[in-house]
Amino acid sequence: MALQDGFSDDTVEVWACGRLADRRSGVTTRQQIGLATSFDLPIEPLPTELEIAVPSRDLRSTLRLEAGGPRQLGVSILDDRLTVRLQHEPFGYV
Repeated sequence: MALQDGFSDDTVEVWACGRLADRRSGVTTRQQIGLATSFDLPIEPLPTELEIAVPSRDLRSTLRLEAGGPRQLGVSILDDRLTVRLQHEPFGYV
């Protein structure tokens, strides 16, 4: 999972199947590379429902991960909304 653009000292929670899978505080995007942080989030079994929450801004997004589907997840805050990108290839940062 990559927390990408738009974060500024935010708290981010990731919920899988209704259980808290990860929580991070102080998440801030490094503008030079468009990335705040990235981390592995082992989630099994698939399919599963995943919810990303930014309680510091009252933002939430829910998606379903399917077996065999994209496993690279990029999350950004754009125009006061959470945007989520799923892709097969890892994200590239310079």
